[in-house]
Amino acid sequence: MSDTYIEITLGPEAVDYIRDRLAEGKTLAEFLLDRADLNKGRVTTFLPSNADLSKVNNFSRGGILSAPPPEMHRHYMTPHGIRMVPVPNTSTQLAAIIQEFLKQGDVRVCLFESAVAKTTDGFLSTPNAKDLRVLSFQGNVYYLLKHQDNSEKIEKTLRYAKSFRALGVLVHLSKDKFLPFDEDSVPKELTLDELKVLAEETEKMIIGAYDGEGYLIWSRSGLI
Repeated sequence: MSDTYIEITLGPEAVDYIRDRLAEGKTLAEFLLDRADLNKGRVTTFLPSNADLSKVNNFSRGGILSAPPPEMHRHYMTPHGIRMVPVPNTSTQLAAIIQEFLKQGDVRVCLFESAVAKTTDGFLSTPNAKDLRVLSFQGNVYYLLKHQDNSEKIEKTLRYAKSFRALGVLVHLSKDKFLPFDEDSVPKELTLDELKVLAEETEKMIIGAYDGEGYLIWSRSGLI
């Protein structure tokens, strides 16, 4: 896969896709869907320079990225004798975008709403997941990232949050709406008001697209 990425500005059909994905989401998604400025935002995607740009508006389908080279294939077989090839994706580049946003100040956070995880899921209690910053609301799982998180922590969180309905927000909290996210040692139960504030203060939305190969990024009007 190419190491050179290009940013592509998308048309109004991208906003329609985002609305459809938000309509399938949970509480945070519902608040985002209520935003009056959705149609005024700018929607972009970032893709390797060798991506098949003829498919850039086929947001629900994969095949826009080239298959990984043979040396990156996972050589194991299914019961039917088929070798599994990893799906190409742009998560490493997304992690860099998230880190660049977060490092601009401690009032910036990133929150992912899991499409499938529940607080009762056993994997959240495994040693591998112990360093994840897990929040919840009514049994649904949210993953929080903050300004001090490095690229390894961000990429790991993305692996847990990733699904065909990935939804994340990049939030710049104003001082009068600062939320108490200082405590990392215990899981935190979000309130409805906190989720509403996070949706209102969102500067960018991250929406899964291209069948897990990429993302769309909605940016609030007026952002550079």
